[in-house]
Amino acid sequence: MSLLAAASCSRNPTPFRRLAIPPANILIDDDSFDWLKTGIPIILQQDLSAAKGTAATIVPSDSAAFAIQATGIAAVTVTRQTSGFVVDVVLRDAATQRTTDAFRTSEPEDVITAIDIAAKYVDAAAVPFSTHNLMALRAYLDAIDSRDLPFAIHRLQDALSADPHFTAAQTALQRAQKRAASPEAPVVR
Repeated sequence: MSLLAAASCSRNPTPFRRLAIPPANILIDDDSFDWLKTGIPIILQQDLSAAKGTAATIVPSDSAAFAIQATGIAAVTVTRQTSGFVVDVVLRDAATQRTTDAFRTSEPEDVITAIDIAAKYVDAAAVPFSTHNLMALRAYLDAIDSRDLPFAIHRLQDALSADPHFTAAQTALQRAQKRAASPEAPVVR
């Protein structure tokens, strides 16, 4: 018994990594899906926020990974086939740009579930995004991208009308309302 305990203690823990997430590549011939370019990194980052072994940061481009001293880059590409959404995640070493891992998943109609599955692949401690309602997600994204506080509050309320259990929207709404009451409070995100 003590031999087994000693063997399990000698395992090397998974190294902590700083993961940069640039905008997603959306290869869908329908402009109504363009919002996924910025939405997917937000979903992936929030999915990975509970993972103690991974710190995920959204960056404007691959080259910005160096500014945050990222050890890896998660490049996400989304396509739509007759079977549904296909999400490819390619993990690259930030220093060498070499691919270290790749993963593909597909979901019939739910791109959020596909990103949740990809996040679990990146780090098993990832948690699912707090909504799977696309209307709620789009309203939430409108709000966090806006510098207009009354508009942001309105869109967060829309998100919660679409999904009352959307915890990220609940938190953002509380912050926005606090900011509205006190201009010195932190921004919506």
